[in-house]
Amino acid sequence: SPHPPQELRLSSSTGLEGMHLAPGLLLAAGEQSLACCRLQVLQLSKLNLAGPIPELLSQCTWLHVLELQSNKLTGPIPASLALCKHLYTLALHGNTLSGAVPASALASLSSIATLTLGGEAGGNPQLYVTRSGAAAITSALSEAELHLPKIVADNYSPPPTTDELPAGWKAATSPDGKTYYYHKESKRTQWRFPTAAPSDTKGEAVGGKSAGTAADLAETEVA
Repeated sequence: SPHPPQELRLSSSTGLEGMHLAPGLLLAAGEQSLACCRLQVLQLSKLNLAGPIPELLSQCTWLHVLELQSNKLTGPIPASLALCKHLYTLALHGNTLSGAVPASALASLSSIATLTLGGEAGGNPQLYVTRSGAAAITSALSEAELHLPKIVADNYSPPPTTDELPAGWKAATSPDGKTYYYHKESKRTQWRFPTAAPSDTKGEAVGGKSAGTAADLAETEVA
C-alpha cells in the first residue's frame, strides 16, 4: 500500500557530503541545528514527503544539488535558499507549493544551471531554466507567471504586451526591476524599446555587455 505522507525534518549531520534516500524510506527526525556545512548533494525526490520546505536548508551553504521534486511539499519557496550560493541544481517541481517565488533570491544564485518549478505531476506545467544567470532566471519566472497558477514571481514589473513589440522581440525585467528587451534569434539585449529587427551591428546589452556574453538570456521551456 502507498506510504502516508511524511513530514520533512532535518537532523544534524556533521561532515556529511551527500544524501540520497530511495522511495519509501523515512528521513531522520529531529529539527536540531543542521550542522552539515559540507553537504553538497541532497536528493530527496519521490519520498512522499509533506509539509513546508525547511528553512534549515539554508545552513547547508555548500549545497550543489538540492532535489525535492515529486513529493507533497506545501507552502512557499524559502527566500533563505539564496544563502546556498553554490547551488547549480534546484528541483522543486511535482509538489503543491504556493505563494510568491522569491525571484530576487533565486536570481542571486549565480551558479544555477538547472531550476525546475511547478505543480503536482500531471497538474500545473513546470518551468525549466537550463542556463545560469540572474537576468535569465528573473526573465523566466516573469514569462511563466501566467502558466503556474499556484506559483507567481515577485520582484518584477509587468512588461509591455508582446503586441506592442516588433516581431522576434520580447520584454523582460532585470533583477533590479528595470524592463529590457531581447531578440530571441540574435540574442541581442537592450534597454531601449525596439522599433525594428536588430541590425548586424552589435548592440547595447544589458549590464553594458554585448550580445553573446554571459548577459545572454536562457531559453525557457514550459512543458
